[in-house]
Amino acid sequence: MVLARTTKLQAVNKALQMMGESPLNSLQGLFGLGNLAETTVDSVSRKVQVEGWSFNSDYQISLVRDSTTNHISVGDNVSRVIIDPYEYNNIDVVQRGRKLYDRKNNTYEFESNLKADMTIILDWDDLPEHARVYIMTKAGRELQESMIGSKDLTEINIILEQEARAQFIEEETTLSEHSMLRGHPRRTHPVLGFKPINVMQR
Repeated sequence: MVLARTTKLQAVNKALQMMGESPLNSLQGLFGLGNLAETTVDSVSRKVQVEGWSFNSDYQISLVRDSTTNHISVGDNVSRVIIDPYEYNNIDVVQRGRKLYDRKNNTYEFESNLKADMTIILDWDDLPEHARVYIMTKAGRELQESMIGSKDLTEINIILEQEARAQFIEEETTLSEHSMLRGHPRRTHPVLGFKPINVMQR
């Protein structure tokens, strides 16, 4: 048997197992506790992903204005948009719903296209395995606490979640390649890395 990435059905069943319930055969036509378990997995996945990680962060994405309104829209799965303040110092951009808004000039209209760093909320099948394991374990702990509230199960599940998060953070640290000295290798302007030459006394 070939081991594969954790499916959403397996994640839902793991969440149910962590509260002592029997597994499901399918995610089709769910109701009751099964439906709640799937909803919890989706909710935790969204909550984890909005923090922004290596697997759901895109850098220097071109955002094109609407030819008629000059508005810039983003997808429903975009949770964060960051515009480089050094490159675009005459605007202050935030996300409002599906559109970008310029707080500095109080308008949805932009004079030029933009480049931005974006955080995307991915579907389950697009998540890497280390994210799936962490989300699955966190969802199981939250589901048990909300439905049963067993102190003994909570203590066990907290340990499982801590182990899953530690592995998750370790993998993210490796993949992201952050450095206090040179900043983020995939970002050229927004956060300028520390350079000793700029603070050394000559």
